[in-house]
Amino acid sequence: MEKKKAARVAVVFGAIIIGFLVLLFAPIKSAHAATLYLSPQAAGESAGQSFTVNVDVSSADQAMNAAQGVIEFPTDKLEVISLSTADSVITLWVQPPSFSNKDGVIDFQGVAVNPGFEGSAGKILTIKFRAKAAGSAAVTFTSGSVLANDGKGTNILTALTSAVFVIAPVPPPRSGVPAPSTPAPATLDHTPPDPFTITEIAEDANDPTDPQPTFTWHATDTVSGIDHYRVKIGDGDWFDAALIRLASGTDLYELPLQAPGQHIPLLVDAYDGAGNMTEATTSFSISAIPAPEIVNYSQRIVVPTQMFQVQGKAPKGARIQIYLSQPDTNNIFSFSSQADESGNWDVAEKVNAGPGLWVMKVQAVDTRGAVSVPTAEEPVSIGNWFTDALAFLAQWASVIIAVIFLLSVITGIVYLIHYRYRLWRVRTNRELLKVRRELREDLKAIKQELEDEKQGTSIDLSPAMMRKRQERIQKEIEHIEADLKKETKAIDEIEKDD
Repeated sequence: MEKKKAARVAVVFGAIIIGFLVLLFAPIKSAHAATLYLSPQAAGESAGQSFTVNVDVSSADQAMNAAQGVIEFPTDKLEVISLSTADSVITLWVQPPSFSNKDGVIDFQGVAVNPGFEGSAGKILTIKFRAKAAGSAAVTFTSGSVLANDGKGTNILTALTSAVFVIAPVPPPRSGVPAPSTPAPATLDHTPPDPFTITEIAEDANDPTDPQPTFTWHATDTVSGIDHYRVKIGDGDWFDAALIRLASGTDLYELPLQAPGQHIPLLVDAYDGAGNMTEATTSFSISAIPAPEIVNYSQRIVVPTQMFQVQGKAPKGARIQIYLSQPDTNNIFSFSSQADESGNWDVAEKVNAGPGLWVMKVQAVDTRGAVSVPTAEEPVSIGNWFTDALAFLAQWASVIIAVIFLLSVITGIVYLIHYRYRLWRVRTNRELLKVRRELREDLKAIKQELEDEKQGTSIDLSPAMMRKRQERIQKEIEHIEADLKKETKAIDEIEKDD
C-alpha cells in the first residue's frame, strides 16, 4: 500500500513541476502602446498670424505599420492654409491628407512601409493654421488608430492627445503711430472683373501623365483692379492662388501633386479691390503611367524564415510600392524598392504574417510623382499546418524539452517503484511457498502419528514417553498455527495492494 501511495505522490509532484515550467517558460506578452498627439499642445498666437502644428505618433516599444486619424478645429477661430507630408514617417498614403475649412475637419490615412516606424516622435504631417479671431481654439482628435507591424493589423493606439491655442486680438497701434490702412476701394465699383479663361500650358497638355500640370489665367478689372485669386481643385477646399504661383509677377500656376483621374474640375475666382468676383472653370485629366512588370515572385511561403521575394521591371528611378494584403481583413504589409538605371527592381523581405491566402499588387511612382495603375492581384499562400507546427515547436522548444526530461524522470521513478514492488511480491510469494511446505510436512507427521495409533502399530509407551509425544504434537500444532498466521498476513497485504 505504501509503495502505491509513493507512486501517486511522484505523479502529482511531476504534474506540479510541469505546470511551473509552463508558467516559467511561457512567452510573456508585453503591453504595447502607441499615441497620436499634436505638437505643440499649447501655444499663444495673435489673430491674423499663421503657425504650424505637427501631428506626431509615438510607438516606442513596437513598430507601427499604419496610422489613421480625424482632427477637428473651430472654424470661427482657425483656418487651414496647407498640409505638408514632408519628412513624414508615413511613406504611402491610402488617401492624401485633406482638410475642410467649412466643416473644420482634417483627416489622414497612411502606411509606414515595412519595417514600419518605431520611436517616440514620428512626424505624420504638418498643419499650417491661420488664426482668424481672438479666443481659445481647441484642436482635437475625434478618432484614430495605429496598427502594429505584426501581420495582424493589431490596433495598439492607447491615447489621443489634443492641443489648445489661445489667440490674442490684434494689438492696437502704438501711441503716436498711425494705424496702417488700405486704400479705400473706388466708389460706385459694383462691377465684377471681366470674364477670363484658364488655359493649360501646351507642354503639360501634351503629357497626360504629368501629375503637376501648369495653368495660366489673367483677369482684369478697369475700376479697382484685381486683388487676388482663389482656387479650388475637384472636391478640395478653396485656397489662395499665390501658394501655387511659379514666380511672383507671373500668371503661371503649377498645381500640387495630383492623383490619376479624369475630368477633374478646376475653379478660379478672381476678386477685385471692391470684393466683386468673377469665376472661371475648366477641367483636366491625369493619366496613370503603365503598371510595373512583375517578373518573378514567391507564390508560396512555407516556413516563417523564408524570404518573400519579388523582382520586376519599371521606368528607371521609379519608386516601387508592393502591397501584400489579406482579403476581408485590415492586414496589410507594404514594401518599397527603387528601379535602377536598367529599370530592374527587387524586394527580399521576411514577412511576419499569419497563415492563409494573401494577395499582392504592385504600383510605381516615377521621379515626377506620377502614379501607375496597380498590377493585377497575384495570390500568395503563406503557411499551412506544417509551418504552424514548426512555429509552435520553435516557440515552445524549451518547455517541450523540459517536459520530456521531467516525464522521463517520472517514468524512471515509477518504474523503479514498480520494480521494487515486484521484488517484494516475489520474496513474499517465496515465503508463502516455504510456509506452505512446512505446514504440509507438519500435517503429514501428525497424520502419521494418528494413523499409527489407530492401527495399533505403535509400541506401548510409558506415561513419561506418552507425555513427551503429546508435547511434540502440541508444538507441531502451534507451529502450524504460526505458519497459518504468516500466510494469512501475507495474503492480506497482497490483496490490499491489488
